[in-house]
Amino acid sequence: MRKILFLIVFISGSLFAQNEAPNLDKSTYNKILIGLSVSPDYTYRTLLSDGSASSDAIHEYRNETEKAKIGYTLGLNFNYNFSRKFGLRTGVLFSNKGYQTDLGGLIFGDQTPRRSFEPVDPNDPSLPARAKNIYNHYYLDIPLKVTYKMGKGKIRFISSLGITTNILIKSTVKTIFEYQNGDKNKSTNSAFETYNQLNFSPIISFGIESSLKNNHIIRIEPSFNYGLLKIINSPVTAKLWSAGINFSYYFGLKKNLN
Repeated sequence: MRKILFLIVFISGSLFAQNEAPNLDKSTYNKILIGLSVSPDYTYRTLLSDGSASSDAIHEYRNETEKAKIGYTLGLNFNYNFSRKFGLRTGVLFSNKGYQTDLGGLIFGDQTPRRSFEPVDPNDPSLPARAKNIYNHYYLDIPLKVTYKMGKGKIRFISSLGITTNILIKSTVKTIFEYQNGDKNKSTNSAFETYNQLNFSPIISFGIESSLKNNHIIRIEPSFNYGLLKIINSPVTAKLWSAGINFSYYFGLKKNLN
């Protein structure tokens, strides 16, 4: 009888241990993440014309003389993960978008001397030989993105899709003059034009996430976003876009079982 009771207890204990074992293998994930991010961006614009002859001429000229510039995006991010795979991401970011002109030569027209005026000498070293303009648009960005993660272990693939609300803070034009002796003169002024204060930019990104010890996470994500609305109400206007590589660091605030 004792042997039968021992056998029942042994079998019951084994089954109980087997039922509990999977719980020991359950992995965890960070339910709430807060982090910092920085992204060097390649920024430019798409020009739009109202179709008139004069607008088309300006459109063509600007496409010949303007080019992309390097901008940036940086700020604070918040993640809420529903599971190990799905989550939401938002934040408060500061970005610099825009474009620039080529460092082109300046042409000075001849002037006929009369009274106290002197003719312009294009070889005068005191006159700038070349110049360029850099158009900077500074935005407060508030993104809302759905994230999806793939893989197991410390390194996983991560992708996100969403939309960013862009609130214009200010627009400036930085002018760089280059003189014949190699000297440069730089000046930055507020843009003369009145740009629209609000825009919306769909954004998509793909990258990798690496989990470190003590709830620390780093991510590297190439991303692309494109402005839906025109930046100014004029016969020739533009939509801004940018592509960059986002580097971010996150700290987990709350662990949750998978």
